[in-house]
Amino acid sequence: MKTDCNQPRWEIRVDFTALGAPGYEERDDVQGCQDFCIFNLSCVGVDVDRDFNPKRCWWHYNEDDFRESNIYSQAGTTSYQLISRCAES
Repeated sequence: MKTDCNQPRWEIRVDFTALGAPGYEERDDVQGCQDFCIFNLSCVGVDVDRDFNPKRCWWHYNEDDFRESNIYSQAGTTSYQLISRCAES
């Protein structure tokens, strides 16, 4: 089995947000939001508000944030739950 650490695996929910993230920071694009999460070992996911430029990133540090009871519909936001930092192939 080969591991490619350039391909993290995300569970993506378009037009949803997860509760529990502290305040947001801005990045130029979605990739910038995801990269911060990938390289911060405490990060378990990020919500990206696509309606702003630069993008608003809401990072999650608690896996409980992604319980179904904490996920809500929110137009213009995509929730990325980090499943694995390295994809296996």
